[in-house]
Amino acid sequence: MSSTNKNIDIEISVVSPVYGRELDLAGLCSKLVSTFEKIGVTYEIILVNDGSPDNALDVIKELGKKIAI
Repeated sequence: MSSTNKNIDIEISVVSPVYGRELDLAGLCSKLVSTFEKIGVTYEIILVNDGSPDNALDVIKELGKKIAI
């Protein structure tokens, strides 16, 4: 997820591996977005699907439809 305007300087980048974390991704992203918007910074969230055997990739795709990933 990231601020959607590509011309804005990113102030905070979060990179997170998602191996085996299918059930935690929505909560993680929600908390990060809420916090970054509350403090008023531009941000990007990079979720790294590192061969997770669960449905993490599907969750990432669904999250990407709701928030820019």
